[in-house]
Amino acid sequence: MSGFRKCSVYALLIGAGYLIGTAQMSIGFAQPDDEVSESAADKVRAANEAVRTAMQALESEGAYSGIILSPTAFLVLSGGGDAHADLESGNGVDPETFAALYASLHTEGLIDPVVREALALDAEGRLTYNDEVVKLYSQQTLQMSFANRLRYSETEL
Repeated sequence: MSGFRKCSVYALLIGAGYLIGTAQMSIGFAQPDDEVSESAADKVRAANEAVRTAMQALESEGAYSGIILSPTAFLVLSGGGDAHADLESGNGVDPETFAALYASLHTEGLIDPVVREALALDAEGRLTYNDEVVKLYSQQTLQMSFANRLRYSETEL
């Protein structure tokens, strides 16, 4: 598996995990809350607050618009993005938004309710928005997003 594909898979898994945790869903392979140390829980809360603060700064500059009701870490850590425009264009959405759209088919309260009403599965089981298949960002767009993340990161991925 190429390095880019690994990063894409990791990003998708992180996004899905974040969404599941945000929704406070109980799934068989998740660790119970009592197994997470208070120190780790404090760090997760601090990270969430940092992402929310960065999201608000990007929003105030017109550089961020999300569909997920909580901050979209993928877009924030990439320096911003417009999930609404991405979805409407039909050219693809970021991995975290894709995961939230898919998860919202069975879970209320994850995404903008207006967007939720336009989601469905087609005859082949693919996620659709206004009867158009929802795609993941292209490889080129994902590469640019990860390059932006590296630019804003003090460490390498």
